[in-house]
Amino acid sequence: MSPIELGIGWGEMEKEARGKPLPDGTYEFIVDHVDEQETAAGRPRWIWFLKVVNHPQYNGRTVRYGTPLPWTDSSGQKDTSGIAFLYRMVNGCGKQIMGTQLPDKEFFYGAGGFMKVKGVPDRNDPDTIYNEAQIVQPKKAMK
Repeated sequence: MSPIELGIGWGEMEKEARGKPLPDGTYEFIVDHVDEQETAAGRPRWIWFLKVVNHPQYNGRTVRYGTPLPWTDSSGQKDTSGIAFLYRMVNGCGKQIMGTQLPDKEFFYGAGGFMKVKGVPDRNDPDTIYNEAQIVQPKKAMK
């Protein structure tokens, strides 16, 4: 099979696949899934995929929310900076953590709340706008 000319470069293809960002506003969500990642320094973090629900136009659209996790850095020190991001996400799903251990990520699947979404420029490409969940609140806080 011969190569097929697409007429579009990888960067443009990525922008097209991403779709237009959601308008700024508040959206109801459920946690679709959570990916585990590490920063370049090795710090673990969770990337939450929040799926818009109960919206006539944007049902199924997804917004990501990152939470750094506590870790032991290269000097052997426990680093819990950024724990407020995790607290806000867990609380925003209407969940609580009992004790000092984080449950498996599947514990949060299907849980939901409300998120305030804002379009922000991409750091590497200021002409590209992506959605950022800036505030996550439990459903009871919005009533």
